[in-house]
Amino acid sequence: MDQNEKIKKHIEEGRNIYITGEAGTGKSYLLNSIASDLATEDKAFAILAPTGLAAINVKGQTIHKFCGFAPKPGYQILENPDQLRRTRKAKLLQKLDIIILDEVSMIRADLLDAMDMFFRINRNNEREPFGGIQVIMFGDHFQLPPIVKSFEKEYFTQFYESPYFFHSKVYEELAMLNIKLLKNYRQSDLEFIKILQLIRHGKLQPVELEYINEKLQISSTPKEHSITVASRNQQVDQKNQYHLDSIESKEYVFRARQEGNFDEKSSPAEPKLHLKVGAQIIFIKNDPENRWVNGTLGEVLQVKSAKIIVQLQDGKKVEVEPATWEKIEYQFNVEKGAIEETVTGSLIQFPIKLAWAVSIHKSQGQTYESCLVDLGYSAFAPGQTYVALSRAKTIEGLYLKRALRNNDIITDPKITEFEENTEWNVEL
Repeated sequence: MDQNEKIKKHIEEGRNIYITGEAGTGKSYLLNSIASDLATEDKAFAILAPTGLAAINVKGQTIHKFCGFAPKPGYQILENPDQLRRTRKAKLLQKLDIIILDEVSMIRADLLDAMDMFFRINRNNEREPFGGIQVIMFGDHFQLPPIVKSFEKEYFTQFYESPYFFHSKVYEELAMLNIKLLKNYRQSDLEFIKILQLIRHGKLQPVELEYINEKLQISSTPKEHSITVASRNQQVDQKNQYHLDSIESKEYVFRARQEGNFDEKSSPAEPKLHLKVGAQIIFIKNDPENRWVNGTLGEVLQVKSAKIIVQLQDGKKVEVEPATWEKIEYQFNVEKGAIEETVTGSLIQFPIKLAWAVSIHKSQGQTYESCLVDLGYSAFAPGQTYVALSRAKTIEGLYLKRALRNNDIITDPKITEFEENTEWNVEL
């Protein structure tokens, strides 16, 4: 029995599980596989994520929307527990067996505690964490951290050891089985994997840093058909606009079409997509016919009203048609006595974006054949350098705009402490 099958067996046993792993270890694939199995078994489950973009990517719903939370931080929601009861959702919440939380590293401790209180109240089960619902978490605590605004830091200092999900009040109560996926499907070069592990754990010594800079290619100019992964959105926008303006041909604008209730801010696609023949693009959604995947780069060869002809990096030419992103809500079907996914809105747009550059934040989860990492003057957040460098499949396809410095390798001591004090894969 392989690791994934063992994990699924523990899920069948009702265990609460945190599933993590380095970039490229198949977390998204496993999440989709588990969700597919649960649907086949008629299990009542919901997939929730901290942001609209993350929710749409896993065909789930945002935490705030599902729980009916006001657009407030978790600690303000916790101040008014009497307002958390949702009479209209009572049957749905009573029927629910499992919650799958994606991108859990971005879920703050106070929001996880607010969710816990919400489920205890609405399931009339205040003695058990999450009101007795089984909880499955996916994420990588070494990647980008939850956002805490400057004025909120004092609150977290008083009430939490850190803003991370594992320092929430409920986490210990959940008695999680902590599982680390070990096989890397993105990189096969053992030397490259070792370099990424050193950066991930923040354990680089000066000699190792010098060695890494010798191995990586320092260049201010990316090779043809590579993508720049930059630390700031302004850098990304400027680079993409500069290259688009440099193409002396007709500019086409494609407006996304919305149906029902769909917030553009949650869309992976561009509300207005600007293209020219010769533009470098990236696919942002897997193709049902497997001609490309999310993260494939290409070049626009021809623009038609309903189709765009793109040449992929392997030379293959494909016809691209608009794709649909659906917004999901979970509702209780009284007649069937079951929870159902309901499509409440959709957005239709070509599944591509300009791709001379992308932000580190938006690159998370993607894989590139070739990329140039531009950290600017310095990395400014834990996990940022690790996320950027781990987008490349090979060390030969990875370029740095400048050499790495010690202050680019930022790891939060709280993350390191959690990693070292947690027992991993004990029951696998």
